Parts: sequence; structure tokens; C-alpha cells
Amino acid sequence: MKNFREFDGDSKEVYRNAVERKEDALLRARLTGIAATLGGQYDVYDYNFNRGSLSMLHGNPLFVHHGPDIRSLYGYDTLVLRELRNRIQRNIPASVRYTCQYCTVTPVESFDHYLPKEEFPEYSVHTNNLVPCCKTCNGYKSYVWRNNAGERLFLNFYRDILPAERFLFADVIDDGQGDIDFRYYLANPSGIPLSTFNLIQSHFTRLRLEERMRMKAVGIISELENSLLVSTLSTAESTAEVLASAQRNFASYGTNYWRSIAEIALVQSPLFLERLEV
Repeated sequence: MKNFREFDGDSKEVYRNAVERKEDALLRARLTGIAATLGGQYDVYDYNFNRGSLSMLHGNPLFVHHGPDIRSLYGYDTLVLRELRNRIQRNIPASVRYTCQYCTVTPVESFDHYLPKEEFPEYSVHTNNLVPCCKTCNGYKSYVWRNNAGERLFLNFYRDILPAERFLFADVIDDGQGDIDFRYYLANPSGIPLSTFNLIQSHFTRLRLEERMRMKAVGIISELENSLLVSTLSTAESTAEVLASAQRNFASYGTNYWRSIAEIALVQSPLFLERLEV
């Protein structure tokens, strides 16, 4: 998982451009008529975005009536959104630009509205409310984004600085049918602040990430095994190379990159190493 840089353009200009490209003259007139009021609401979002207090926001009743009109501006494949997507992607590290950072296992296919557009239609095309993600994560996240105590349930990759410390781990286990499997889990041995770790736990739980990572990682078992079996290096040398490669990948994809964590677990597992004894 890697953080994004926030959008470096004018969200209000994006709104105006989206309105101007609407073919329906009456719809365009209605959306133009609320532009100034909506601009003030954008300022409210930006203030709380910069303070890290988005969880304090509530939908503005003024925009309930205009909700369908404003939401009509959003369309992932419209020209305005394609142009915006390209600008947002430029602020994402190239190594992870096209991979959903909510999960890190699936390609980007949509935008998530961090504050749901059903509850906050006013932010349907606010640039920093749009997070590139996959459709699976978008579906799991849905419109429930905070709990009854008003606490956020998901990481915001624009504003929540991801810890440099490890919090994701994997065990190699016997699947009971003569093969091996993984068990991913979260732990906090490095003392990540509890509020941050709790948010990470909620994010992983609600997006089913441990299981989704496990299912993805199972596919690399044979891949790594075949690679090591044909290698001319000793087991110790091969293990050292895998560990070194994992460290390089952590630099590119984040300290808690699921694939490298699986590879480390494999070369440190007797269950896996005994498969290399031929």
C-alpha cells in the first residue's frame, strides 16, 4: 500500500467543466445556478480534508433536492472523469499506479467516493473525494464509511500516512490435503499508534483483505517452487536472494506488500523447504 499525493488542480474548475459538457440545457442551467453555493461546500470539504477531520462532516440538506443533478456529473468513463483520472494517476507512484491500493491485489477499475455520493451528493465530483480503486473494494466499502461513534472505517490514501513498520504477516500452513496454504494476519509488534492500527484493522476486515490476499498468494507457491528447483544456487543462497528481492519490492510497493510477505514466509517455512529436497 502506498499513499497518493492529493489533486494539484482546482476542484471547482473540474465541476464547472463537467457542467459545461452536459448537453441538457435545463440541467446545465440548474447546475450552474448552484455553483456558487456548492463552491462554498467545497471549501468546507477542503478545510476538513486538510485538518484530517472528514469524519466530522454531515451531508448538507441544501443539496438533497439537487442530488440527482449533481450525481449525474459523475461517470467513470466520461471525458471529464477520464481526464481527471489521468491527472490523479500522475500523483500516484508509478509502481502502483494501476493497482488498487485499498487492497493491492486487483487493478484499478473505478473511483471510490470516500464520502459516499448517496450521503454527500455535493462531493460527487470533488477531486479529493475520488479514490482510484477496484470494483471489488468499491462494492465492499459501499456507503458505510464510519461507525456509530463517528469513527472512520477505511484508510484515506490521500491523508492517512501509512506506517513504515510492518503490520501484515503470513504463516505457511498445512491445508490438510497434502498441500500448503497461507494465513494472513495483522499484528502490531512495532508499536504503531493504536488509533492508526485500529483503522488499518477495520480497513482490512471490511474489505476482506486477509482472505483476498491469501487466495492471490496461493498462486505463487508453485511459481516460487519451480523457480528454486531449477536454480543452480544452494537453498541458503536462494533463500537469501528471495529475501533480498522482497526488501527491494517493499521499497517499491510498500512495507506491507502481500506478495513479498508470502515469499518470505515460504522460504522460512520447513513445510515449503522440504518440497525442494529432490
